Amino acid sequence: GLAVKWAVVAAAPKMLGVRVDLESASLSILRGYVVIKGLYVHNPQGFDRYAYLAKVEMATLKVDLWEIVFTLAQRINIERLEINQVEVYLDKPSIRTSNIEAIISFIDQKLAQFLPAKAVDAPLPPVNADTEYNPDILVGTVWIRQISVIGNLIGVRLPTIYIHDIHEENFLEEGGLTKTHIPVLLGMLMSLVFNSVKRNSLDMKSYLFRGGRNAPGPATTVVVPPSQALAGIDLDDYLDKNGGSAV
Repeated sequence: GLAVKWAVVAAAPKMLGVRVDLESASLSILRGYVVIKGLYVHNPQGFDRYAYLAKVEMATLKVDLWEIVFTLAQRINIERLEINQVEVYLDKPSIRTSNIEAIISFIDQKLAQFLPAKAVDAPLPPVNADTEYNPDILVGTVWIRQISVIGNLIGVRLPTIYIHDIHEENFLEEGGLTKTHIPVLLGMLMSLVFNSVKRNSLDMKSYLFRGGRNAPGPATTVVVPPSQALAGIDLDDYLDKNGGSAV
């Protein structure tokens, strides 16, 4: 557990460009679970409205214990990864980029080195994965649940937005990988969350600044499924069909 904690903390600046703090990481040997609690992703430089960019309350990893034993913990097969209660704090103080857009840009540049689907003509030099513990990682099913977004867009305080759960059956295959390492896995997971938040929040900004009918106030809860946000959901129509506040 301690090795995983330090590996995550050390990997974060390389892949995310910001500091990450982690309260605890523990291993249940008998049940084959790794439990991570209190993961805080700090803001990129220049964004200080909120104390941090994101908080993950808990992540649970179901691992293949025999794989760990036979490889002396140099290969970890994560059969199921569940991330629960993700709070994201969106800060766009002016027309310039937001904290979400800044971190996505950094992550995408790093991931371009490792993901065939994101390959670029002139990739950056490889990430120096010099953590003391950096095993091969295999990942099966991923669930990300209870994502909430609180934010401020150019002086307008957003409603609290709750995004539907994200589910991937073959997580690494989506990036064209069969195995990876802790820094890349962390980048892929955070990219998935932040891109979903970006798409939902930009639609919400469009809705607010259009002066949409029954525009939601700061206390309103709006739920937008990521699949519909990706398709460019019309929030006027979506909210009308769901009684003004989507549920």
